[in-house]
Amino acid sequence: MGALIRRSPVICAPEATIREAAELMTKERVSAVLVSAEDGLGIMTDRDLRSRVLASGVPGETGIREVMSFPVVTASVDATANDVLLLMLGHGFHHVPVTDGEGNVVGVVSDGDLFGLERITPFSVHRAIERATTEDHVVEEASRLPEIVVALVEAETDPVEVGHTSRPPSMRRPDS
Repeated sequence: MGALIRRSPVICAPEATIREAAELMTKERVSAVLVSAEDGLGIMTDRDLRSRVLASGVPGETGIREVMSFPVVTASVDATANDVLLLMLGHGFHHVPVTDGEGNVVGVVSDGDLFGLERITPFSVHRAIERATTEDHVVEEASRLPEIVVALVEAETDPVEVGHTSRPPSMRRPDS
């Protein structure tokens, strides 16, 4: 996982306003900012700004703690890309803070880091299915899954992980 980390994480104070956090994200050219607080680590992403702030009419002077995701799920720097992919797909998020052996955050990996701008990825299919407005559209998008499974098998991905990728989150056992 360490090879996918492009830079140190951008961290915002828990007392910051949404506007200050958004300005920091813009200045640093990142799509997520971590929020370090005594009670744990939070995250605010571009998606949060759209759905929890702008679409909800929340003022920019509101504290970031009001809209951030908390607590975050992290991955170890030793995790594989497949581990992080499954974590993202299973929880429905697109950014994962990565920690070293001592629990310090060393960076943030996004779905874009994992797959670049490719159209045929588990993320693109997952997003397309979530956004589908008709049953036919869901079937059309889900038909792309075999192509993804073949690519994962050819990359010698653990068969159990391939199975998790091809099964929708709603059909997974709670412990998987």
